[in-house]
Amino acid sequence: RSEPSSSQLLGRISASQFPSDCAHRPLLVFAYVNPELSGHGSMFGHLAVALSAAVLSGRTLVVDEDAPWPFAECKFSGGCPGGFMHTYFQPLSSCSTADISDTESVWPLGHHSQEHRVVRVADDTALPQFRTMIPLDLAVGPDTQQELALLNWISALQSFLLRPSAHLQQLVE
Repeated sequence: RSEPSSSQLLGRISASQFPSDCAHRPLLVFAYVNPELSGHGSMFGHLAVALSAAVLSGRTLVVDEDAPWPFAECKFSGGCPGGFMHTYFQPLSSCSTADISDTESVWPLGHHSQEHRVVRVADDTALPQFRTMIPLDLAVGPDTQQELALLNWISALQSFLLRPSAHLQQLVE
């Protein structure tokens, strides 16, 4: 059995993040964890773990754009119409918090999360269990293969999150 390629892993993540029907899709809403204590790299680390949790639990990750993000104002770049993430990176998902009805309950991510359509990560109590989890079809073979599979999975998650926007590509060129 061969390991999935990076493009196959990115395709799996993309399929989870861009469903055809957001109104009925199970969602994982992410509010940045400890934004006042974290730098940019740390934030993307938390976001990658949340993305992994979403994919592994059959959900689509959406970011609560009203939650604090230390770089949201783009103070040093002349502003960021649409926010920091949308200015510098490609869209995370076709879904958003607007796909949650006002009458729908939002539950914390935890043991009974599968029973609810919308769950939320607002602190770092539930995420750690997902730091070393990988899709079941990657979890085969001896420990060294498990470690490589985890590295490939984390790399795919980060690659998906850090896809540059056209604006960022122009800045780099």
